[in-house]
Amino acid sequence: MTFFLTAVLLAGSFVFSGLDAAWQALDRVRLRHRVDKGDRRARTMLSWDPVRPQADLVLAWTSHALGAGALALFASSAGTWWWSVPAIFVPLYALLVGVLARQIFRRLPFFVLSRLWWLVALAGSFWAPLARPVARLLRRVRPDPLPRPPAADELMALAAKTEGISPLEQSMLRRVLDFRRLTAGDLAAPAEKFSCAPADAVLGELLADRRVADAEHTLVIGSDGLPLGAMSCGAAALSGSLAARAQSFARPLASFTSDLPAWSALAKLRRARTPVAEVRDAGTGKFLGIITDESLVARLLGQAV
Repeated sequence: MTFFLTAVLLAGSFVFSGLDAAWQALDRVRLRHRVDKGDRRARTMLSWDPVRPQADLVLAWTSHALGAGALALFASSAGTWWWSVPAIFVPLYALLVGVLARQIFRRLPFFVLSRLWWLVALAGSFWAPLARPVARLLRRVRPDPLPRPPAADELMALAAKTEGISPLEQSMLRRVLDFRRLTAGDLAAPAEKFSCAPADAVLGELLADRRVADAEHTLVIGSDGLPLGAMSCGAAALSGSLAARAQSFARPLASFTSDLPAWSALAKLRRARTPVAEVRDAGTGKFLGIITDESLVARLLGQAV
């Protein structure tokens, strides 16, 4: 009977150790996605997330308590040989509970937790009076902040000392580091540097101009000299309306402030339907120029814009 109870306690410790690993491996983004779809089990699990580290304490304490109980029963059944129990039990416990359970359960976190959540709730109700004040104390302990990321000059010096990094790779690293310092205002170019067409220009006339016709994006310029939008002459020609004016084909531009970081501007343009943006001064709203995803990539690669 003692060995049976020891096996039961050891199995319980195995399960709760695995549940602890599954809880830590649970993807919160996918969990919220399941909640949005109306999964009640996911909603119950997500309600536990704000109480961390209380949730981690409950599962870990339960696993250790059951393991201690199994060790005590095993030692009591050994009689005068109780002193040899740790040499047998501790390696077995470390292998089953500390390694095997965690490796198995963390591979299927939602599947395991959704079916054994009643055990989590039971352990939580048992440890709540002790876990809550301990969790409150742990929240007061601030985690050690991450070290300061190395500055650009430090990275370049490190790259120069590292074997296997060619001069070309070092120059590419320098361009990336320089690019991260720039803003949309630094990269804005006058509209005249891009392919432009007056708003009242006829499509047939634009197609006769090879430079305008071959451009991927042509700026449609209004009477005030500012871009109204962008058009593609090739796409417009598919409509067959050669007598239509350029203004009717203009697609609206994205609008960025001058202080927008260059990396953010590039990411926004890569996702935009029309990867062309006007840049305006962050304070006055004055038009500063135009940027495109091509011009940003060219600057990133160190090519002439």
